[in-house]
Amino acid sequence: MRIYSYGFRHSLTELAAWVATDETPFYQTIFAFVYLSVSVLLLMSSTWLKGRKGQLLLGTVGLIYIAYVLIAIYIVVSNRIGDYNMSLQGHSILSEVAGDQEVEADSSLRFGYYLALASGFYIILLAMLRKFILGKQDVRR
Repeated sequence: MRIYSYGFRHSLTELAAWVATDETPFYQTIFAFVYLSVSVLLLMSSTWLKGRKGQLLLGTVGLIYIAYVLIAIYIVVSNRIGDYNMSLQGHSILSEVAGDQEVEADSSLRFGYYLALASGFYIILLAMLRKFILGKQDVRR
């Protein structure tokens, strides 16, 4: 199973009846791609804004992205896997999944999750350092 920034996908043929309905619906995938596209456009447009407006736009996008990542994992994913008594990180035994058989599952947050969090923090850092990166702008022009 894989959880991407746009939703949950799997290739579990043995447990298809259990997980088929738990994939992220297509409309939510579209909303996620729209959100990510708008975020990128706002990041790019912040380079054309001068002064505090560009800095605030950049920082706001970073904060919202961190919130997006945290909400996705600790609210959406945690609630879904909690229905099956599965832990977010670690080893779980799922006894109610495949009828009589117990299914063992190991789960962990991968590098991409931490990379997504770091991206949000780096965007905020970039917003704070924006004035120093751009240097003093010539006001006489």
